[in-house]
Amino acid sequence: MAADPPRFAHMAPDSETAHADPRDEVSEGWPHRVANSVAGALRSAGFEASAKHSKNTAGYSSYLSVNDPQTGRYIPETRISDHMVGPVRGRGSNLVSSPSEARDIVKQAHEMRGMGPTQTWKDREALKGAGQDGLVGKARDKALARLRAAGPS
Repeated sequence: MAADPPRFAHMAPDSETAHADPRDEVSEGWPHRVANSVAGALRSAGFEASAKHSKNTAGYSSYLSVNDPQTGRYIPETRISDHMVGPVRGRGSNLVSSPSEARDIVKQAHEMRGMGPTQTWKDREALKGAGQDGLVGKARDKALARLRAAGPS
């Protein structure tokens, strides 16, 4: 019975690619491409969206941030990756592990927009309209109470 060939025989020490990471042959992995695509689609629809990319020995990851300037709503940071992360580091992020799951982010953003503005957003806009958008704390609360008591203008 013949012995199995060495696992990395195609990367013999005298080869030019002996120490190359096979992922370096592609300028970016699918998580980077997908995150850029999703962020672009969201920006085209009027959302604020950005993607931060990273790469390590485990693979590629992108962290997508999405805010809606029309409603004040946002999607918590979403991690798009081709590898898993530990339980501590992954806490607090939506985790996406395939391109098809990433497409759901666009749908989620539009559903979020359909919910309308948050109360905080409405309050901010009301204060801005009254020229009192720099108020904080009790002064802000009093100004909002006066605006609400006055009713819609």
